[in-house]
Amino acid sequence: MTRLSFTVLIFLAAYFGSNIRPNVATLDPKTVCYYESWVHWRQGDGKMDPEDIDTSLCSHIVYSYFGIDASSHEIKLLDQYLMITLHDMEHFTKHKGNAKAMIAVGGASMSDQFSKTAAVEHYRETFVVSTIDLMTKYGFDGVMIDWSGMQAKDSDNFVKLLDKFDEKFAQTSFVMGVTLPATIASYDNYNIPAISNYVDFMNVLTLDYDGPWAYTVGHASALPEQLKTLEAYNKRGAPRHKMVMAVPFFARTWILEKMDKQDVGDKASGPGPKGQFTQTPGFLSYNELCVQIQAETNAFSITRDHDNTAIYAVYVHDNHAEWISFEDRHTLGDKARNITEQGYGGMSVYTLSNEDVHGVCGDKNPLLHAINSNYFRGIVTEPTVVTVTPVTHTTEHVTDIPGVFHCHQEGFFRDKTYCAKYYECKKGDFGLEQTVHHCPNHSQAFDEVSRTCVDHAKIPGC
Repeated sequence: MTRLSFTVLIFLAAYFGSNIRPNVATLDPKTVCYYESWVHWRQGDGKMDPEDIDTSLCSHIVYSYFGIDASSHEIKLLDQYLMITLHDMEHFTKHKGNAKAMIAVGGASMSDQFSKTAAVEHYRETFVVSTIDLMTKYGFDGVMIDWSGMQAKDSDNFVKLLDKFDEKFAQTSFVMGVTLPATIASYDNYNIPAISNYVDFMNVLTLDYDGPWAYTVGHASALPEQLKTLEAYNKRGAPRHKMVMAVPFFARTWILEKMDKQDVGDKASGPGPKGQFTQTPGFLSYNELCVQIQAETNAFSITRDHDNTAIYAVYVHDNHAEWISFEDRHTLGDKARNITEQGYGGMSVYTLSNEDVHGVCGDKNPLLHAINSNYFRGIVTEPTVVTVTPVTHTTEHVTDIPGVFHCHQEGFFRDKTYCAKYYECKKGDFGLEQTVHHCPNHSQAFDEVSRTCVDHAKIPGC
């Protein structure tokens, strides 16, 4: 990274930063894969070690998380027994392949300590030097600063911290990255033009726009919301090619208040039950969810929302219904294509441990394959074909709820109560899934024979 005068950099960034907007698509997108060291302690198929990472599917692999020592202000190992005694860090860098191996410092509990360390020149020096020493010792290629919850009062000190990294990284090939939040209230806490000039890329946390903390159900990561966040940072000076868009490999889950009220925006009574491996209410990893769907296909109704590049499932069991917002290889493939066609820098994955790394539902790493095979790279290529184990789908035992449509076979079907609404049912990765459509005019009705919208008077009962 080239060293620039701090004062000159700020001036240039402010002058030019807001005008950076490439009109060409990214030709070399990044796939930034987060690996959480603590998943080593999980059991069964929930456990993951560095050897399980397919490094051919990641451009950068981020080992998370490290902290900052409150007394010395040096980088701190959060699980010394795992990281050193069990040689976890050595295994990680040994198996990095052609990917860049990075460390992530921070997380949700480290905001106050970041604020204290970044505020004092001597502390910044100590932290940066200790970070470089650790990376050099264990063979890491760079660092991600994940300063969650940074306040406006810390903005200048954050830039000073990045300036110190830039100074110490001079004449090295270390990679520098930062993580930015998706909350609107936080955008202006960051000096984006200055940050953009110090970093190789910015990981934008376009996750959790909805979740079980809200008592209404909704898409956790709808593409229109994600694009609004990226555009907001772009307008503040972040170059598109330096931004990677975070995507979840996990689901957010709710318990519906009423089993027959299953649309986006309907009420929930609380979070869904915890998963076998992740053990967190309202949260399921993709590898937990895919196993559950394959085991109880007929208890699930899956709906695809093309307008939002989103998908959700309703799982009916034990006299209640769970509403599950998740990603599959189709939504992720569409998102990968969309953002790289617009010139954004790629995607970051949250997290590798949530992927089907062991292939329990079919081929290994279906989500990562979908992302990488759908990036726009300036030429049209055939996407990699990844299969998911076929599901035997019988219709006679499907769990039906009065007043709620459920696919029983492939085709197009008119809603029983609103004739301008109709459903498209077709086979997906996990059996039949439905897409909801509406006629252009509410006075029309969908004709199942011609598969067109016609005047409602032509359809008996409409």
